[in-house]
Parts: sequence; structure tokens; C-alpha cells
Amino acid sequence: MPSPERAEPARVVEAIETLLSALFKAHPELIPSVATLAEWVAQQARTQQPQKPAANNEARVTQFSTPQASTPLAPTPPAAPRHPIPAPPPQLPRSAAFVPLKFADNVLQVKVPGTTLELAAARSSVNDSPRAAEDWQGLAPPDLALIARRCDLKAAACGPVIARRAAVDHVAEQEHHRRITDLIAQAKQTPDTYLWMTFRDRPQPSDELLLQVEGAYRNLAAAARLVERVPTGSSADRRRQALQLLAEAQSALRVAISAASTMVYDRDQNDAYQFLHETTRYESIFLARFMRIDDAADPANWEDLHARLAAFVKDLEAGDAAAKRTTNLLNKVAYHVKQIANNAPQEAPAHWQRIESALVDLAAAGVRPEDQRVIDRLLPIARQLPAPGDDSDPLANVRAALAPPPEADIEEPPAGRDYSENVLRVRDMLRDSRVVLVGGERRDDAAERIREAFDLSEVEWATVNEHTSSTPLEAPIRRPETRLVLILIRLAGHLHVDDVVGYCEKWDKPLVRLPAGYNPEQIAAQILEQVSERLEIT
Repeated sequence: MPSPERAEPARVVEAIETLLSALFKAHPELIPSVATLAEWVAQQARTQQPQKPAANNEARVTQFSTPQASTPLAPTPPAAPRHPIPAPPPQLPRSAAFVPLKFADNVLQVKVPGTTLELAAARSSVNDSPRAAEDWQGLAPPDLALIARRCDLKAAACGPVIARRAAVDHVAEQEHHRRITDLIAQAKQTPDTYLWMTFRDRPQPSDELLLQVEGAYRNLAAAARLVERVPTGSSADRRRQALQLLAEAQSALRVAISAASTMVYDRDQNDAYQFLHETTRYESIFLARFMRIDDAADPANWEDLHARLAAFVKDLEAGDAAAKRTTNLLNKVAYHVKQIANNAPQEAPAHWQRIESALVDLAAAGVRPEDQRVIDRLLPIARQLPAPGDDSDPLANVRAALAPPPEADIEEPPAGRDYSENVLRVRDMLRDSRVVLVGGERRDDAAERIREAFDLSEVEWATVNEHTSSTPLEAPIRRPETRLVLILIRLAGHLHVDDVVGYCEKWDKPLVRLPAGYNPEQIAAQILEQVSERLEIT
């Protein structure tokens, strides 16, 4: 009869045996994965007990041991176990903690190593309810830059491995051997990098499969770098596209490794998946493809994915270049405006011409003279604008920018004017509320006019520069006291419009798009048309 101290472990072993037997019957495809896990557990167990020196001086298996004649493997004595597949080199855990391990209705506490994120995920797996997104704010996700660097090394090792085994003589083989040795030296300087494809005594995949693995690693590296270039707060659509490409890349790598190797775990594929899992949950982004085992990407299409990644990067670079050019032209306008304001009048004509030239270039780049950024820069010298000539106007774009706006847009109602029934209805609903206005440059007189018209407690005019992150816009929108969000479609960049829509959906705030202007009458009409039901206006 087992002692009380040994009875509990015995029941755990029996529970594990019962669980695995049922699992293998229902899902036989999981047997290889569980076998690999068992090998790892056995290895960890052996490291926890003293090892007796080997009776013989058996050489350690290294990545570049001298090739030997193929002979059948003899059964390994229990005293000196030997695995047919070399396990990844043991890695020092960053930390260790007790996490719950659940068998049916029983929960055991098991001490395991891992990163903060891995330990938190292990603890949460025992709970049936999903974790709130805020619970993950303090946890560091996997490092995309490190994933990309490791994948570059693994991809670089595939070609020399193929060439080494195809070498026709010893000299050529040694040349490829040296290249692989250099890559291994680099891998040793890179955390958690395991060049599994360089092991000669591991079952080797065909050249075709190994080329797919190489392409999959290169694509995952490119996708990881791409996501870094489209960070949180970027255009919601671009962020989703970048994450979707990363999902496809990691899925293709998982399939490629499964076909080319008996190894069923790759740290970079796993880290990329964990990054996607937590990022999409925290940012409330839905990825339609490649996040499930039964929706796998085809690694044979790695060249197509590579082309799409390159096209995305090219679009980003074009956008960056356009944003830089727009900023330079706007700065050019501001410079010559300052020269006109500070210098003698006889010097002004040359500066007016340079401003006109800059506005022509801005129009070609998609920034019209009516853009609020142009108007704001020209307003300080509006009274100094020369009168138009008789035949042609050399400052047509400047005049278009400084032309009075349509009366319906921003004209202030005369003192004592009675507001329309629409404004009064909206006032009854929004009285003492806080409203956020997005788009253009803040105008204190217009903000005060809106506040008075609807008897608001506050109008916060939130602004960001074109082609910059929308992140600063989220804070004023998410505040509990914010009752309504207004966005000036003409004066806000289309990327910012998309992001504001996403923020309002995320924080459940009514959003009104203002296509014409910010006159109170225009605002009231759009509120009644777009969000009257949500604001319960009767």
C-alpha cells in the first residue's frame, strides 16, 4: 500500500494516463506533439538530478560532427538515454512561478519556467471566463525585432545546408560548412535562436521543402518588421492589414516546419502567434484568416506573400515620402509668409510668387488651397494680399485659400438672433454635456459659439497633424463625460477619420460626421439626421 506521501502523485499519474488515452483516441493527430512534449519533460527531469560521469568518453553530438556511415541505431540503455532527434539546447528561464494545471475538475499547482507573458497565459488558461483587455496592459508582448532577427538567421542557414549536401567534393562541402559555422556563431549571440535545420543526424527534408521553410522564415521576418512600421495608433485599416499579413506568415511557417521536420515547435512562429493573439484582443481587431489550426496558409505560396509584403512596404514608403513633401511645402509657405510680414513691402512680390508656387505643388500632392493647414498659415498676411490684375491672376491659389468661407459654414449668427427649432431640440438633449470636435485647427471663437448654442459644459477641439498618429485623439473620446463626438470630414485626414470611427465604436460614443462646416445650424441638422435615436431626441 503506498504511503500517504506517495498516494497523491500516483493519482496524478493515473489521471494523466486516462486523459492522454482519451485524447489520443479522439485526436490521433496530436500524438507527435505530445511525444515531443514528453521528450522535453524527460530532459528537464534529468537536469534536476545528479548525473554520473559516463563510463566511456562518448563524444557529444554537435551540429557539425563528422559524417559517419549510416548504421541502425541500437537500443539505448536506460543509464545513458539518447534521443533520435536532438532536443533544442536548454534555455535559462527569465522567471519561474506556480501556475494551475487542470485535470477535469481538479487543479494542481505546478512550478514552471517562462516569461511574464507565458506565465500569465498559463495562469489564465484554467479560467473559463475571458480576460479583460486591460489585464494585459502591463505585460510585454514578444519582441518583433528579435523575431525578425532570428528568422533571418534561420532563413540564411537553409541555403548552405542544401548546398552542403549537394557538394561534389570535400573542398566544396567544407566551404558550405564554414558558412554554416559562421551562422551558428551568430545564433549563439542571439537569444533563443536554434538552427534546427543544420543537424546532420536529424531526418533531412527535401530541397523543395527546405526552400519553402526558407521562404516562410523570410516572410515572417518581413511581416514582423512591417507590423513595427504600422504601430498601434496608426490607420486602423493599415494596422489590420499588417497584422493579417503577419498572421499568414506565421501560419505558413508552422505548416512548412510540420512538413519538413519532425520538430513541431518553433519559437518564432509561436511568439508571432502569441503577439497576434494578445494584440488583436487588446486592440479589438478581428483577423478573418490564418489564426486557427484548420485555417492554415499554404507555404508553397511564399513567393506571392513575399510580393504582397514588398508592395505594402512600398506603399508605406510612398506615404512617408508624400507626408515629408507635404510638410516641407507647408513649411515653405510659412517661411515666406514670415518674410512678407517682417520685411519691406517692395520685397513682398517675390515671396508671394514663391507661396503661389508652393500651393501649386501642394495641390498636385492632394492638398487643396482650401485645406485648413494652408489657410491658417496665410491668415497673418491676408490683409496684405495684392489686388488681382486685369488679365490674369498670378496668385489664384493664394486667393482661393484666403477667400471668405461660405456663409453656411462658419458665419456667426448676428447678436440676438433666435436659433432654429433644430438647434433648440439638440440643446435640450446636450445641455451641460461635454462634446469633442475633431478636425482642422482650433478656433476659439467657433468653439465658444458651439458651446453657447447648445449650452454645453465644454467643447474640446482635438487636433493632430496630417500623416501623424491618431493616438492623441483617443483620450478625449474615451473620457466618461464625453457625450458626443463631432468630426469635420473636410478638415480631417481620411486616416484620422477611420481611426476616430474606430475609437467611437470602441468606447461606445455617438459620432456625427460634419461634411459642410461647424455653424451651429449645420451641426444641429447633422446630429438630428445621424444620431437622433442614440441621443433619444424626440
